[in-house]
Amino acid sequence: MSTVELQKTLVNNIFFINDITFLTELKKMIDDKMSMEIYSLSDYQKARVEQAQLEWKNGQVVDNEDFLNEVDKWLDTL
Repeated sequence: MSTVELQKTLVNNIFFINDITFLTELKKMIDDKMSMEIYSLSDYQKARVEQAQLEWKNGQVVDNEDFLNEVDKWLDTL
């Protein structure tokens, strides 16, 4: 299983977990992992983030379910 496939599986499965204790511990693990990685954005990436923030502010957003469907279609083409 590729990294992308594993990520997709995990994200989809997390939506079905209702155990707050498990989810809290999982969040801690993810937070710990993320805090160990420092991200440095390029000028292009910074510009894209600013553009996305402006789109959000202007209400130019996509429903989460529609977005996930589009991601699924995109991942199926890989």
